[in-house]
Amino acid sequence: MPKVHRLALTNNNLRISFLSLMLLMALTYLIGCSSSPPLKKEKVMVPPVVNLKEFGVIGVIAFASNAEGNVQPYVTQQFMQSVQSAQPGVRLLEMGSEDQILKSVGHTQLNFEAIRSIGTTYKVDALFYGNLVVSDIKPDFNFSSGFSTMRAQAYVEGHLNNKLFETASGATIWTHLASGRQPVANLRLITDGSINVGVTDPEEKYGQLVDEMVRHNTRDFRPSHYYRTASR
Repeated sequence: MPKVHRLALTNNNLRISFLSLMLLMALTYLIGCSSSPPLKKEKVMVPPVVNLKEFGVIGVIAFASNAEGNVQPYVTQQFMQSVQSAQPGVRLLEMGSEDQILKSVGHTQLNFEAIRSIGTTYKVDALFYGNLVVSDIKPDFNFSSGFSTMRAQAYVEGHLNNKLFETASGATIWTHLASGRQPVANLRLITDGSINVGVTDPEEKYGQLVDEMVRHNTRDFRPSHYYRTASR
């Protein structure tokens, strides 16, 4: 009987020692993990798709548009501002309308020959061109009870096409098209048949739409970033 008792005690001691060893190993692992510095993230810059600083001077033909009012100068200026914000120091030469520029170099179409002539005449290494096409205002109607009045949220759709030409060859080296749809005004139809349009200023009517499409079309000129785990 005493031998059996001693054997039971020995087994219990072994069991306790094993559990203590496992606990010690787990504690050591946790302490080691907690003392290790956390992994750091570093920000990596990706160069823009198009590096405009490779060109000396870039001419900008005033953008064309079918929009009513004086929208052309607004979209042209917004585009230039966005380009220079994306790549500060880029030299842009603001030029006249397409018709004026073509007439000055003796051409009637903006083909590769005309682009090369523009480069020689105006001493520009590249040339920006843009065309803004907007739709007519499209209202979504909502009748009030009794049909005494009708309210509508008006929308306008637009497309902005931009190109960058190399004047030495006349080749197109970049092009981008953006499309958008933007609410622009509230309409009100009175029972006598007259319609009240809430917005008449072209910039107010198309401004937000133009700004969004310009940002979209100039993203190739902006550097981007991503994060990666830094090596220890």
